[in-house]
Amino acid sequence: QMPNATEYLPDRSISSHYLSSKNTVGMKCSICPFIFRRYQNVARNIRCGLIQSSCDWSPVEFDITEIKRLMIAKHVDLVEQAARDAVKILCLQEIFYGPYFCCEEDARWKVIAEPIPGPTTAIFQEIAQKYEMVMVLPIYETPAPGEFYNTASVIDADGSLLGIYRK
Repeated sequence: QMPNATEYLPDRSISSHYLSSKNTVGMKCSICPFIFRRYQNVARNIRCGLIQSSCDWSPVEFDITEIKRLMIAKHVDLVEQAARDAVKILCLQEIFYGPYFCCEEDARWKVIAEPIPGPTTAIFQEIAQKYEMVMVLPIYETPAPGEFYNTASVIDADGSLLGIYRK
């Protein structure tokens, strides 16, 4: 049984480095210690990727839940492109399914928060399993009524949820 990621991660944002196929990786990155346990004794290159994408839909013109739906669809395509490029560890940007809103305290954003596991993590757990890819998936989490976190969920290559890191 894998403990919750909050027991392993330092009190800071998850960081990572883009590693192209031409780099030989010394696996000393700081994404999550339990991700690298899977690969620490493997003598091969592992391609890592980062996805940072703009939100193409303005919250002034589009409903926030529609923006979330469109951004998830956009990122599914980007994750599948990463899989075609043989990426095995992939990190998505902070609260990837909409514009970054954390600097404003507007209650309208609470509608896109969801529990972990939840519908968005389920979508990406299925994709992770399909492509045998580890993913760091940051979403807006609500574990209980009135509680909201900017949370990174970590999904293993078999599709299981390894843990979470809440900011």
